[in-house]
Amino acid sequence: MHRTFYVPRRFHPAYSLLGRWLQRATGDERRAEALFLVVLSLLLLALLLGQYLAWALLSETILAAPTGPAAVAFWLAQGAGAGLSLTTCVIGFKPAVAVTADPAGLFLKQGRRTLTLAYDEIASAGPIPALRFYRHYARYAATLVFVNRHLDELLLLETIHGPVVVGLLAPDRAALLGLLEAHRAPTFEVQAAPVA
Repeated sequence: MHRTFYVPRRFHPAYSLLGRWLQRATGDERRAEALFLVVLSLLLLALLLGQYLAWALLSETILAAPTGPAAVAFWLAQGAGAGLSLTTCVIGFKPAVAVTADPAGLFLKQGRRTLTLAYDEIASAGPIPALRFYRHYARYAATLVFVNRHLDELLLLETIHGPVVVGLLAPDRAALLGLLEAHRAPTFEVQAAPVA
């Protein structure tokens, strides 16, 4: 049986051109996201201060000749700066998550990141509260994360390589657990959702 579970991409400014560049430069998605907020704040502050400085220097000329070359250049520069900031620092999308289950195992994909797991590499699987993920598993460097939406529950796969957390919607999560149960190895167990 071959089945694919898919969660579409979503808007996320940390995946803009600036955010992706920071991810490549740091090599750590969480550190890059924190650095992105700092860099974005500094860039917006510099843009705002530059606008005030330009207006202070050119306001008399612009008010004297509202359609003159200085006024046109000022407004074009303002629009270009805002448009460039928007396209490079704000518009971004977190990649979609696709989980394909076939007779050999699971294939997980999010953007350029992929992971292939044979069924016998998965020791256990079960839902965990999102709060537990953010407090524990998200801080653990060995955790592989395939999540792009804020959900109440996530799917935790305990594998021989370390924990893998997958963000699927509730019906898809239940269907994937059913498929894992059908292909389970003798040591595999499906865990019930823990009480929060």
